[in-house]
Amino acid sequence: MAETIVKVNSVTANEDSSANELAKVILEDYSLTNRVLRVVNSAIFAQTVEVTTISRAIVVLGWKSIQRLVLTLKLFDSLPEGADAETVKKCLGASFLSGVLARNIANQATSAVGEEAFICALFHQFGETLVTFFLPEKQTEIRHRVEKLKKAEGPSVRRVLGMSYSDVGRVVARELNFPDLVLESMKPTPRLRNRKQPTRAEATAGIAALSGAMARVLIEEDPDAKSKLKALMKEFEGAYGKVGFPLDDLVEKSVNEFEEHAAAMNLPVSPKRTARRVMRNYSDIIEREKTEERAAKKQADAETKTERVFTDGIRDATSSLVSKSSLSEVLVVVLQTMYKGLAFAGAYRAAFLMKSPSAEELRYRSGVGCGLDDAGNWFRVSFDHAGMFRVALEQKKDLYIDKLGAEAIGRMLPPALQHRVQEDSFVVVLPIVVGSSPIGVFSIDGKGQQPLTDKHLKHLAVLRDQVVLAIRQSSSKAA
Repeated sequence: MAETIVKVNSVTANEDSSANELAKVILEDYSLTNRVLRVVNSAIFAQTVEVTTISRAIVVLGWKSIQRLVLTLKLFDSLPEGADAETVKKCLGASFLSGVLARNIANQATSAVGEEAFICALFHQFGETLVTFFLPEKQTEIRHRVEKLKKAEGPSVRRVLGMSYSDVGRVVARELNFPDLVLESMKPTPRLRNRKQPTRAEATAGIAALSGAMARVLIEEDPDAKSKLKALMKEFEGAYGKVGFPLDDLVEKSVNEFEEHAAAMNLPVSPKRTARRVMRNYSDIIEREKTEERAAKKQADAETKTERVFTDGIRDATSSLVSKSSLSEVLVVVLQTMYKGLAFAGAYRAAFLMKSPSAEELRYRSGVGCGLDDAGNWFRVSFDHAGMFRVALEQKKDLYIDKLGAEAIGRMLPPALQHRVQEDSFVVVLPIVVGSSPIGVFSIDGKGQQPLTDKHLKHLAVLRDQVVLAIRQSSSKAA
């Protein structure tokens, strides 16, 4: 690797060098020669006429493109025997995917060149790649500190190696005579200077850092990949300007090109399997996001419908009061609104119980919902039972139990309701007190499918207050 790369970089860096000199260097490596010709004639470069010589390839593609192609192929040729194959493949896959991402991002930018961004991104994590290739035991120690000991990666790398990944990569790359642009792009987190427009070098380095971080998230199949990619793009755009690509389109295009190009170059990264695994994970995230969006919309629609029911019911009750309708008419409107308004929570019934003037008990007066056909015969609450009905009236306090446990049913509910209310049901009791006189209660119970919010309870309280006004209005008429 080192011998060929040093020669190629030296020739391309010398303005006095000729195409024949570069061709000679490549021809010295038989395997490299065959691979360069195969890639040049692949769909990547889409040549109309077959290229059969290295000299012709240099003329057709140009020095820089050939240099980048050689660097890419030699990087992936350097897999040492005995290295952790899966770890190495993941590292190589992330590097190559990073290059493809960078090229697509750069092609939308005005101050960066796609092929330059590709090679800079490819070697952005060169130091980590070298450690993974040639010091697998050190890489294992670093991973142990990060994953098992929960240490930050940067300090863990420096603790184990005595320097950062970036330092390793730049020292070796400098010895290999890499271009300054590639060396600059190996910095882990390049920052834009205080100017409005980044230079080409700054934009390229920024794109390399962005695409490197994005590729790692994708290759690792992070379950929160999309949110992390959005955060990375937002940070980049704050310093370098708009990416110019919708995230989902960028990922899909780059992963497809990754599979195509890696297969054409015969890179040891299982391109098809890697691409499918990455896209499957990302597609699952998109589908989960769509499912969450649909659920959120359904929830919002349900809340809007519930709000409309309460708003219309309160308005109708107010209109009934203004028109001086009977107490029974106001009760019908209020009970129907309470019942329909809590349909989302699985409301089972809404009932009005009135305090008996002759006995210390509450008796069913009217209601809507299930199981109330003969409620006049069974729905009675004696004050001897110190449950939530009695507490609500005596303390003049609205009570809401979101989920009744088995013990709470017997303790909180009157005997008349105990076998009619299931465990995990909700119960709301709203006392009706006029002045200091207890008049009765509203009782609403149901399945407890969703919890009631403060807003729902406030609507119920407003409806109860409408009935209090109706009672006062009825008393005034009688007087």
